Amino acid sequence: MAFRRVDLPNDPDRSSSLEELGYFIDKNDKIARIDDPSKGYHFKANKNPRYVQTRHEDFEGKSDFLQGLPLTLPTAACRRVVEERLLAENILIGHIPLAAAGDEAFLQTSDKRQAPIFFSNFISYPEKCERLILLVGTANHDPHIISHNILDNHGINAGSVLGFVKDAHARDRMGVIIANTGQCVWSKTLRKAVTYATYDALPRDKATDPSPMLDQENPYVFGSPMEHLSVLFGELVLPTMSHNRNHPKLYIICINDAVHDVLKFMQSKWSEYGKFTAAIVACNGTIDKNTDMYDPGFVKFWSERCKHYWTDALPLDTPIEVVSDLPNYFSSGAVEKRQNVFYQVYETVLNYFDHLHANPSFKLPPFVPVQTFNDLDDGDTQNTDGGAAEGWA
Repeated sequence: MAFRRVDLPNDPDRSSSLEELGYFIDKNDKIARIDDPSKGYHFKANKNPRYVQTRHEDFEGKSDFLQGLPLTLPTAACRRVVEERLLAENILIGHIPLAAAGDEAFLQTSDKRQAPIFFSNFISYPEKCERLILLVGTANHDPHIISHNILDNHGINAGSVLGFVKDAHARDRMGVIIANTGQCVWSKTLRKAVTYATYDALPRDKATDPSPMLDQENPYVFGSPMEHLSVLFGELVLPTMSHNRNHPKLYIICINDAVHDVLKFMQSKWSEYGKFTAAIVACNGTIDKNTDMYDPGFVKFWSERCKHYWTDALPLDTPIEVVSDLPNYFSSGAVEKRQNVFYQVYETVLNYFDHLHANPSFKLPPFVPVQTFNDLDDGDTQNTDGGAAEGWA
């Protein structure tokens, strides 16, 4: 029989809302099936992997950060819900580099690339902001989604940054900046930054067609997470520090593979950034004490003010030994997936930041772990080479 392309299965039709996908948000803020509210999202609703992929991408949703630009993907589902709720919580969506912001003609015709970031709309006002929290999430994740697993099983507020933002804004003069090292791929089709998952789910002619090729000359918005952090500090963090006459202190939370990048970046300019940095808290990241801890001043700062929460079933905040001779590892209070640690500890982290704000000279006591680290379950794997996240040049 002769092969005919017309006989190949078409790419799946795309759905633009939870309702079209057969789901709704119940009274407990969880995703539930319309035909059976007792059940949540069904990941394997079709045996065809391409149909599963596109369905999951539609379920997680797309974001039209560049308003007015034509999109070939629906702008809907969970990410849109999260963005709408963030806007209601006094969060703004900006883009870096900032030079082209608001220039519609430039965005339409130029290949100048930008990445979206989220930040509190009051961070420059001294009467409203004395503390600035920088959240750096996992590479290849959307910046406002912490864990799809938690989002699907525990609710939208829990699985996104919404719960964290609500808690931070409820505290005394605390503002938030959410970095975006996850949406690192530039899509010429959408003219915006997207994650690898979104790029791979772009529409194709046939379901059996290969993934769309990345731009061979320059496929990324930034060359590395370090470059993203450098631009973010230069265009938002440092101006905020200088324009706010209270000169707010900076507190950093980094998650999983972002830990390595944050430590490397901060030490590269520690003589400058150390003056206004109050604390860093890591969540289940990989640290090589020989390559990630090299600045003496930063090493001292880490031992006195910083914490690293790790997957462990001991009570939350129990000192544990994970890396020999590297202090300040603490239990997350549960043995779950690595990406769930932030969800388990962020309230405790913000309480710690409150304590530091009220006690500026506070130093952590000498680190004495109660036990050595037990290996993760077989299902909880991690990158141990301390290298950059997959996909960066």
